[in-house]
Parts: sequence; structure tokens; C-alpha cells
Amino acid sequence: MGFMDLRQWLGVLEKEGELRRIGAPVHWDRELGAVARRVLEKKGPALLFENITGYASGRCTRLFT
Repeated sequence: MGFMDLRQWLGVLEKEGELRRIGAPVHWDRELGAVARRVLEKKGPALLFENITGYASGRCTRLFT
């Protein structure tokens, strides 16, 4: 199955329960990497950080693994 864009891929991940949206504020240097590492170690879902302190847009991790 091909995907037209990243938004479509994120939609599929979310529908299948393989995407977690993180709405709480996180610091890009002190928290984001630590959270992503723990989820990766547990083979958890992809993460979409929506509220990164000091940044206007979000960031995704573990999209293709």
C-alpha cells in the first residue's frame, strides 16, 4: 500500500493504534529524547510531540520502525 504523503501515513498509524499524540509541553533537549528512547526500547508506537517548548510545530519519532 502506497501513501500520498506523511499526513496520510500518520492517519493510518493513528487508526491502527500505532501513533500516540503527546499534547503536554515537553522540552526538546531535556525530555523529548528520553521519552522517545524509552518508547523505542519497549517497541511502542510512533510519537507525535505537538507541544515542544520554544517551537511552533511538532515532531514525530519512530515513524518507520
